[in-house]
Amino acid sequence: MKSPSTRRVVIATVAALALVIAATAAMAATNRIAAAPSNIGPPVVSGTPAIGKELSDKDKARDAAFQRMMNKVALVTLWVEPKAHQIVKYTFDNVGFDFLPAQWLVHVSDLKATMTVGQPFPDVWLPTSMELNLAMTVAIGQLDVRYGLEYRDYRVPNVTSKIGIK
Repeated sequence: MKSPSTRRVVIATVAALALVIAATAAMAATNRIAAAPSNIGPPVVSGTPAIGKELSDKDKARDAAFQRMMNKVALVTLWVEPKAHQIVKYTFDNVGFDFLPAQWLVHVSDLKATMTVGQPFPDVWLPTSMELNLAMTVAIGQLDVRYGLEYRDYRVPNVTSKIGIK
């Protein structure tokens, strides 16, 4: 890699891969994909079936096996404020990704995601920081990706409205 643009593409690709892995691990660890209705089935890993068609038993078994493996590697730690009954920090530690395919291409050695929640206003809990750390080995060598985000300066909206009837 000689040109800076190639280096940027590689870094962007690695960062995107890290976010996908972190999101997959987080979803598998919490066993929730989103605020979805309860009549929707589990997430599909092996591909989305055509509309009106069911997944084959082989695809369903592969999806279930992948979810089991992701649940086995995720260690979730929650810090709870007992008086407010509020989770104030989430940490997702992934201890091993040896089951992932294409280990010859990308080997993920460590993944950790943390979110801290604070109380900027009475009875309102909002994120204060998020952090993602990823260590992986690719053909060019060891890559460490760190991403951090801080939320601050929350403000209470001051909105007034007047309704008149003529």
